[in-house]
Amino acid sequence: MVNGYSGFIPPAIHYIRNMFMGFPSWASMDILKVLGVDYVILHKNMWREKKAEKVIQNIEENFTEDLELEKEFLYSFKKPNVFSEILGNDLIFKVVSIKQEKKPEEKSTYRQVPSELWKLSSNRRADLLSHLKDNDMRTRWTSGRIKTTGDYLLVEFKEPLAVDKVSLFQGRFTLDYALRIRVDVSSDGKKWRSHHRLFSPGEFVTNLVYSPLDLVQNVYLPGEEIKFLKIVQVGNDKTFWWSVVELKIYQKKGQS
Repeated sequence: MVNGYSGFIPPAIHYIRNMFMGFPSWASMDILKVLGVDYVILHKNMWREKKAEKVIQNIEENFTEDLELEKEFLYSFKKPNVFSEILGNDLIFKVVSIKQEKKPEEKSTYRQVPSELWKLSSNRRADLLSHLKDNDMRTRWTSGRIKTTGDYLLVEFKEPLAVDKVSLFQGRFTLDYALRIRVDVSSDGKKWRSHHRLFSPGEFVTNLVYSPLDLVQNVYLPGEEIKFLKIVQVGNDKTFWWSVVELKIYQKKGQS
């Protein structure tokens, strides 16, 4: 089981559970494919009837290239038991990957943009923004409240710059990551373009599984020249804040 655990609850479990609250979604499909999941079983009787219908309809309309109906179970138990009310009406979907998922490029292909070429602002705790540039993994910027959709970090470059990657390092604040990340870019600070799929939940889950004490959330940009870059936290959390220890910006080698 992808979300299984014993006496220890790994950090990845919290993130996976949160992402699948909105199943089916692009984020949940990204996670399934990166983790190598083969099948998803939907127990219809465990869902409210209308909710199950909406999920199935969403799959049929938007995710047929990702989930293929393999089998439908309609069976009953010979004797009533604790499971007979919730099992017996199940759908099994095969996770399909039509094309090979693109792997993130190696770190050696990037060079860091000096921090003196850009400045930061935010709608939360501006007094802590200097910690994002101090190269000290013991300090952090934080929103100072539980994760709230719309909280952001805004980068303004001195001159228009082609940006290829932004990394948000979490340090020891393992559960203070952004749930989802939207990226807004602008050349003048007035007209903005929003990107919703520049951050890979699947890549981040892999990081949570294999390197939970060295977490980083990477955003991969198309390399266009921009003057303003806004990193927006999307999703709400009842427990944990949004925090970032260090923020680093990169260009591909050869870019000017």
